[in-house]
Amino acid sequence: MLRKTAIATGLMLGLLAAPAFAAKTIVYCSEGSPEGFNPMFYTTGTTHDATSAQLFNRLAEFEVGTTNIVPGLATAWEISPDGLSYTFKLRKGVKFHTTDKYTPTRDFNADDVLFTWFRQADPNHPFNKNTPGVNYAYFQDMGMDKIVDKVEKLDDYTVVFKLKAPNAPFLANMAMDFMSIQSAEFAARMKEAGTPEVIDREPVGTGPFRVVSYQKDAVIRYKAHDKYFEGRPKLDNVIFAITPDASVRLAKVKTGECQLMAYPKPADLPALRADKSINLLTKEGLNIG
Repeated sequence: MLRKTAIATGLMLGLLAAPAFAAKTIVYCSEGSPEGFNPMFYTTGTTHDATSAQLFNRLAEFEVGTTNIVPGLATAWEISPDGLSYTFKLRKGVKFHTTDKYTPTRDFNADDVLFTWFRQADPNHPFNKNTPGVNYAYFQDMGMDKIVDKVEKLDDYTVVFKLKAPNAPFLANMAMDFMSIQSAEFAARMKEAGTPEVIDREPVGTGPFRVVSYQKDAVIRYKAHDKYFEGRPKLDNVIFAITPDASVRLAKVKTGECQLMAYPKPADLPALRADKSINLLTKEGLNIG
């Protein structure tokens, strides 16, 4: 499964009958390389498609193809009558990725929520300035530090966000990519090893896939997260074939080198709609420029 792929804004097309592979693999012709692998730092759809959509989850999430807010790493939430308090009940039994550098010793819990929040909200947090030259642009642009007054852990599976004033889009904000939940244990382990920068370069999340290799401007390879809490993905492998030129992406789809691509040239749309071997999908963009 591809979570929140590039159909979020614009157009996507793919072959109606994709070639068979030895393993269940899909190749997606991406329009560019991600800026990095920590979705806290970036605002572009290209980066979020390659990072938060595949690798991470959030407390609340958007139902695929809609703006409906549904449970993610939180199974439920309660909002106080005055709209100032949001109590999130966290999902139990959620496993983080295992990588060459990290094997989790515990499941996801409230400590990971607090780590993800305070890393962005507190300038004095030990990981706030972990990677030089980047900032928490989305968090800051959404004014999250001005919306939220306190975040408290009631127990390992209950977290309360207390707001400064009622805020209608708060839940939707929490479902955005910048609130992708990271592992506090992974961060602590890498800090102990003297390599804290690894957490932003070699991501560990709870999402349906994990990164196994990346060659800048060429390819990203993902493997299924066998212990994913929503069930193991139906795909074994996902490959992002980074192909900036739209004409080349289209040629790769037509030859079966890729099964999906985003953002065809507008001039090509009439021919694509007439091509019975192509499935052209469209979705209105949520951005206004």
